[in-house]
Amino acid sequence: MRTWFFENGVTVKEKVFDKDLHCFIVYYNDKYLGTIFPACVEDMESCISDLDKGEDPITHNWEDGCGNSCTLNGWE
Repeated sequence: MRTWFFENGVTVKEKVFDKDLHCFIVYYNDKYLGTIFPACVEDMESCISDLDKGEDPITHNWEDGCGNSCTLNGWE
């Protein structure tokens, strides 16, 4: 599983969620913020592509897959 580190203190760790589907656990300066649950493998691959391009979930206003916005205060 991969881990992405961003200059603003955000870290994203990939974890197996459901067979081939992975989720993404988000931290800010080692503080757990929440988990992103892609709906399907295609969404997961899109998340990985965006992370590889340097897009962190907080700065780029991602949602967690359950309708919550990803913020530095956690999921709202």
